[in-house]
Amino acid sequence: MPDSMFSKARIDEQCRAVLEQILDAVLLVDTEGGDILFANQAAADTCGRTREELARLRIFDLHHPCGNGTEDDPAARHAEIDESGTLFEAEYHRPDGTRFPVEVHARVGEYGGRRAIFAVVRDISARKEMERKLGEAKAQLEQVFETAADGMRIVGSDFRVLRSNGTLREMSGCSPEDGTVACYEAFPGELCHTDRCPLTRILAGDTRFEAEVDKIRADGTRITCLLTATPYVVDGKVAGIVEDFKDISERRRAENLARHLATHDSLTDLPNRMLFRDRLDVALAQTDRGAKPPALMFVDIDKFKEINDTHGHGAGDIVLTTLARRFEHIVRKADTVARIGGDEITILLSGVESREDAARVARKVLESAREAMVAGGELLSVTVSVGIALHRPGDGADAMLSRADHAMYAVKRRGGGSFEFAEEPEGGAPPISGPSPTG
Repeated sequence: MPDSMFSKARIDEQCRAVLEQILDAVLLVDTEGGDILFANQAAADTCGRTREELARLRIFDLHHPCGNGTEDDPAARHAEIDESGTLFEAEYHRPDGTRFPVEVHARVGEYGGRRAIFAVVRDISARKEMERKLGEAKAQLEQVFETAADGMRIVGSDFRVLRSNGTLREMSGCSPEDGTVACYEAFPGELCHTDRCPLTRILAGDTRFEAEVDKIRADGTRITCLLTATPYVVDGKVAGIVEDFKDISERRRAENLARHLATHDSLTDLPNRMLFRDRLDVALAQTDRGAKPPALMFVDIDKFKEINDTHGHGAGDIVLTTLARRFEHIVRKADTVARIGGDEITILLSGVESREDAARVARKVLESAREAMVAGGELLSVTVSVGIALHRPGDGADAMLSRADHAMYAVKRRGGGSFEFAEEPEGGAPPISGPSPTG
């Protein structure tokens, strides 16, 4: 080892002055044995040693680990450096044992008539710490994205799914390879191929899109989602959308059930008084606008109290539900069978052509009621009383209900098991009655 680390290198003063101004550590290393021939002050500061101490060391003494015989062996890497130069990362250690990462840019050249390695060494501890923190942040974001309660995906401007999380893959039943499947194939829905497509809206300039949508899973089943879409921005430009899918199927079912229960009878599942009245009002409004008029039937089960008293309320419930299903099969889809209370059932016939049309339905109601049914462990046959009100000009819902009700009670006073039309205005058609209780 030379007395002075500068005697071997024979670097002129101007060159040395330039090297001293470089902020990074600069080392001049012998190609044969790895002796450090020159080190600037930045190198001494970086390595935690004096320049004189560095002059007594070889470059391998700064590395950690050293001489382990692996591809990370500093001696092996030292031998690979040539005139074209190389850039690599290594780990140095200071006298106190602390380690720190460095980036080394090394090149072989001629210095003072001999071959040597000129190495610029940069402490990259700050960069590595930043990379570590960024890596941790990325891992956290990856975990949040992958395990989020909502299904999420990123869709490119070409409709390809760039990324989807585990929740969405489970929700949709589809696990596409990133960038290989179109969004409308992986998780299709009612907005696909329409002007309300979220990607279309965002690319057109919308900053947010939100809607409740029905989506189709891979197995063909449907799922209701609250969809939120926002721009996916790359380099300041909108490159697609980020979609968030919240499964609201249970909520939708609960809402539908609540709406159904609010408008339907809990026992028979027929429309209740409120829904029936609404449909009657609609039918009358349509009649005022030129549609064919409706007819209204008021149906009451004869001797229903005796059925409950003799066979129990359970039997009475069976009678009600059985008649409800039978009456629904008699009428058209446009007609309405409703339970408005107790044993009172109403039937709204839309677009009635004539009195005989209404009478024909009434006869079917009487016949279906007489068919035997099992209730309370016994075979029962019941009769019903039916009052019919045809629409007449100026009729409102209350008037039609009242006239049908009066006609039904007229049948009951005669013993039931028949039907009767409500009286027409003076000069109108005469009352029509159905079969007597004896047939």
